[in-house]
Amino acid sequence: MSLPPLLRRSPLLAPPGTLAGFDPSHPAATGCTFSIVAQNGNFRQLAGGPTRTGTLSASSPPSRLIDGNIGDSLNYATILSAAQVRLANQNTPASFNQTWAAILKCNNSNSTSTQYLMCTAGGSAANQMFFDYQANGSIGLQITFQGASFQFISSGLVLTANVPYFVIMSCNGVTGNVNGYFTAKRLDTGQIQTATLLAVATSATFAGNGTIEVGNVSAFGNNSFGGNIAAMMYSPTNSMSLRQQAVWANNDPWAFWYPQSLDLYDMMAVQAVAAQNPFIPYDMNNPAAVKRFLPDASQGMNPNLVPQQLMGQIWLA
Repeated sequence: MSLPPLLRRSPLLAPPGTLAGFDPSHPAATGCTFSIVAQNGNFRQLAGGPTRTGTLSASSPPSRLIDGNIGDSLNYATILSAAQVRLANQNTPASFNQTWAAILKCNNSNSTSTQYLMCTAGGSAANQMFFDYQANGSIGLQITFQGASFQFISSGLVLTANVPYFVIMSCNGVTGNVNGYFTAKRLDTGQIQTATLLAVATSATFAGNGTIEVGNVSAFGNNSFGGNIAAMMYSPTNSMSLRQQAVWANNDPWAFWYPQSLDLYDMMAVQAVAAQNPFIPYDMNNPAAVKRFLPDASQGMNPNLVPQQLMGQIWLA
């Protein structure tokens, strides 16, 4: 079925009116135990676990913002404030093989202060990891290890203020020899920046305390990110190479958090297929193909649903 390209949703845009979910078949889902989206003024955890929503800081909590580029988000309006959101009972890192990614918009060009995007030990001042940012060409997007001392993998990638981005930071290796891989994609133009740092000599030991803090490291004072965050993920056990990051960034960055989002092209394609066989859902990763699925009443799936509704039941978190 051939439809004009204008009917297709741009993968740079936030999926309008769709349900968030977690697709374990997504290439970035390997090892992922933390996947959140902004929803109604809080973050919602999609990857399972006992803690499904965050606890907002009592002082200067981030607020809900429906952004024209990235949709529903939490707005950390003031840089270097006490704003943060904590989610307890999360997995902590055990090696240097990790991946962090987010859809966000930075509202400032502060080149002298570090803004923290996530840490692995909320409320603690020791033994953890940070994913952070400083609008400085020698720092930029950065991975920080805090053990006996602070050690850094600095990408030098600087984000343009008030522009929506999809960003990925990954690392792998062993003590004394760690590699860092970074991708930043503008969601207004599609422009991509990348950085690779090989054999960084780090001796840090780090872990976490089971509480992930988003947008700050409050144990160090007021160090909040300045901007708004729509979605974030973290895998404490899996690293993505620059090539793997490119595949994710060049396709649909949003699909990790909104796997069942269907645009007009998708819905028409599904209906065409459903006319021949109502039990073949659409394969979002390949518009030219479908995958077979036999409804299973034991899983609470209604075999009479049209494919769009069926996919919603599968991925609704």
